[in-house]
Amino acid sequence: MKGLIKRHAAKRTTQAPPKRSRKEATDDDNGAVFYLNDDEDNEKEQLKDDEESGQETADQLRLRLAQEYILKLQGEEDGERDGVTGSDEEDAHNDEVADGGRVSLGTAARAQRLAERLQQGVAQGTGRVQRRLAHRVRVLAPGSDGYSEPCCSRGHRLSATAVALTTDDTTAYTVSKDGSICRWDVETMKRTQLYRPTDGPAVRGGAGPSGSRGAGPISPAADWVDRKARSSSGAALAAVAVSSDGKYLAVGGGDHKVHVFEAASGAYMKGFPGHKDMVTGLAFRDGTHTLASCSADRTVKLWSMDDQAYMETLYGHQAEVLAVDFLRAERLLTAGHDHTCRIWKIPEESHLVFRTHDRALDCARFVTATEWLSGGCDGGLHLWSQMKKKPVFVVRGAHGPAAGEAFGAPAAGVSTGLDAGKAGGGGAVPPEHGWLTSVAVCSNSDLVASGAGDGAIRLWSVNQGKSGGADGLTCVGALPQRGFVNGLAIARSARFVLAAVGQEPRMGRWARDARSRNGLALHRLKLED
Repeated sequence: MKGLIKRHAAKRTTQAPPKRSRKEATDDDNGAVFYLNDDEDNEKEQLKDDEESGQETADQLRLRLAQEYILKLQGEEDGERDGVTGSDEEDAHNDEVADGGRVSLGTAARAQRLAERLQQGVAQGTGRVQRRLAHRVRVLAPGSDGYSEPCCSRGHRLSATAVALTTDDTTAYTVSKDGSICRWDVETMKRTQLYRPTDGPAVRGGAGPSGSRGAGPISPAADWVDRKARSSSGAALAAVAVSSDGKYLAVGGGDHKVHVFEAASGAYMKGFPGHKDMVTGLAFRDGTHTLASCSADRTVKLWSMDDQAYMETLYGHQAEVLAVDFLRAERLLTAGHDHTCRIWKIPEESHLVFRTHDRALDCARFVTATEWLSGGCDGGLHLWSQMKKKPVFVVRGAHGPAAGEAFGAPAAGVSTGLDAGKAGGGGAVPPEHGWLTSVAVCSNSDLVASGAGDGAIRLWSVNQGKSGGADGLTCVGALPQRGFVNGLAIARSARFVLAAVGQEPRMGRWARDARSRNGLALHRLKLED
């Protein structure tokens, strides 16, 4: 009898209890009946408790935001249709009776248009659809009707090295060789200063956060000591990036760290060590808080801002990595001094190598998920495709001495901005000023821009081939800008172009234009309907 009891006890301990897919009645020792709730019932009770306590759950938040977005689109649709004559009468005549109820064909057409707008927005957000904007851009000559004078505001003591623009086109951030970080209101061009823990307002002069002397570090030296401007020190900054939702701001430079701020408040959050040399590029992945950083130590690192932690390191470049870019897909673009562009397939842990002939690449930006632009010290603007190992199209001397005559810049009222005597006579642009230092792409469009030190920002259109891919570049105009254009950003609405301008190039001091400003330049664009 004891052995039988032991076998039954062993059987009870080895068998897992069955999962209850619904409520089950169970008797206790006193004969009372009670019920065991399954997971679904527990979730329902939790939702009920949240509703009673007034707290909004994640599902309720998503539903509310979706409803608000649809109502906003409906309001825009109604506003667009107010100017159409006879639309209400036409919708009234389209009413029919179907399935025992009254169905308005006008309402159905409105819902169809709304659905098409939602699908178009999703396609553009994921990068599957390109907007055709370049053919609508008109660069006006000074003095013509509708011409808007460019605005260049001085915000740094030394050359501005990079610029980042929020997705709503309202706020811009610039960094400089002097280590200062400026936040700009695009409409008013007012700026405020952001500080790392080692930085602070200058003691001499009494300038506040918006002053031009608020970039230097707090020094224990006496007040009468003259603090000279920093140049290529460890405090210099060379890269800036802002997340797509505008929550995080990241900067990096000569101290080998990636510094993260809260973009809205400007509060300093954390500095991430890990690189062994200067941080030269930063980029957030669209729609996420994943940050990529490249450095002169030949590595690319990934960081998670949600977890405030390091993720992984990508090895492969044989020299300094000078540019990095990220879109929504898990594909990372880098370019460097080893004459290569690389596409990193992060989930597959592999990458593709695309080599140029003998020139370093200083800047690179995605046009689509499989196409990108690059520029370097040879002055050529390269258009690449993931399907080909060589550039699809190359513009030789895009900012060279003959660039204005070749691409029609004088017709747009653009001068080189350099003194004829200083340029070597006849107004020619020195060869070193044709070095491409920056490129930018208007998100999900065919409008791109390039910058150098020749006195102009050139706008380009990406031409589509018969097979559907990009097969060429066409210059659509040029904007006058004196100094070295070390960073570019185009508004998503294509209403303006921002440029980080300096007297010196971004990564060196091999040329100088003493008459240019160190700050942010704003160029407004005119778009035809």
